[in-house]
Amino acid sequence: MISASEAAEMFNGKTKNILRVKNPGGVYPQFDYYPLKPMPKMPLRHLKAILLDMDGTITSTEEINLQTLEKVTRIIIPDALQKSWGGLDPTIDPQKLVGVSTSTGIEYLVGKYGAKDATKSFLSAYFSTVFALISGKGSPARQREIWQELDTVFGNSITTAVGKKSVQLKNCNVAEHALKQVQAARALAAAVCKTQKRMSFDEKVKCLVTVFCYEYGRALEMPKESEHVRTGNEKEIKTKRATIEPMTGVMSFLLLVKGCFDEKGRLLKALSGHDIGSLFDHGKMDLKKLLQIQKRVMRENPKLALVTSSTRYDAEIVLNQVFAIMRKQINGWNIPATQKKQITTLFNDPHTWFDTIVTADDSSEIRLKPHRDLYTIALMKLGIPETDFDQVIGFEDSTSGVMALRAAGVGVCLAVPLQEAQQKYDAAHFVLKGGLPEAISRYNMFLQ
Repeated sequence: MISASEAAEMFNGKTKNILRVKNPGGVYPQFDYYPLKPMPKMPLRHLKAILLDMDGTITSTEEINLQTLEKVTRIIIPDALQKSWGGLDPTIDPQKLVGVSTSTGIEYLVGKYGAKDATKSFLSAYFSTVFALISGKGSPARQREIWQELDTVFGNSITTAVGKKSVQLKNCNVAEHALKQVQAARALAAAVCKTQKRMSFDEKVKCLVTVFCYEYGRALEMPKESEHVRTGNEKEIKTKRATIEPMTGVMSFLLLVKGCFDEKGRLLKALSGHDIGSLFDHGKMDLKKLLQIQKRVMRENPKLALVTSSTRYDAEIVLNQVFAIMRKQINGWNIPATQKKQITTLFNDPHTWFDTIVTADDSSEIRLKPHRDLYTIALMKLGIPETDFDQVIGFEDSTSGVMALRAAGVGVCLAVPLQEAQQKYDAAHFVLKGGLPEAISRYNMFLQ
């Protein structure tokens, strides 16, 4: 039990031992409060599990994320600004968008750039997305959510009209389907505008989140290429699509966790100057010390979890691409064929690498980071009892992720900051500016 004075401090948000996380309105109380455990005595005697974030820790998809956010923002700005709008403000907007949940980012964009009323461009884009999702590109669960969203935001008459149009679209051949879908979406947008419906801020956010998630999934599936983005006034803007690549040092970290470094140093030499990270490249880690750390980690045999606020569908795309790049890199290494085959096999499937992969599908949009839910679920799936939480380390690149680790009671919370992200890491126990390799070279994986 806590004292009355402690409770007063907690509800005033003053105590440093309580983490306060705001909830969206309507379902949960205004705030959730998480007691924060002190950091365990260092170095650790045992290491039960390693928890890794995906975006910003294993790979950076932030450029794709920002490109998609800019793309969907174009459809909500006032029509009068379509020609003059130069895109997201590179000095301010990324700081507000990197490392936050999708809903939080969209709320910021709608508040800053959104037109007072929903434009035809916005509504057309939304209904086009709806048709795509309910025609088979969305999971059954997502399709049910879409129908509920339609009914809640636009009412029964529009929902019924969408249902009739979707049946007609299913009967179209492939050649005419895309055109018919656009025409149907525009017709519905015009119908909504005629009703003079005033969408609330929350309704616009909800619908734009749907458009963003669909467009983000499409962006992840596409290779690096130029894309012509069409705005509401039919103006095309050519942009360069970003790619999904592993963060520097990730492969080295994963190889050590799996005990792959050999006593002859062939693997270390193959990685030198390529992936290993600045702390290794500048001679701060020799082979003897590396093998000692690897031996200690292998003796502990920690479980490994990937925890991401991305949907499972998006996470599968990202992880498969990252692992494919790693396999390609391994094939170019000058190491014995047997060793190369063994390591390549390890990177065949992310699901065999991680003991569990936890995504947004395991929780809900309003309970993602900075709430503890995803990490709590990961610890439960790994079978780690609460008494062993202090023997778990977790890596995150964002403020919300660091808060989620602490809220879940993870023993050692580690921040691996992205250079372009202006995040606060006050809640982290250590900030690893050298990325994942710094956990090995500077801290010996935090083990005795």
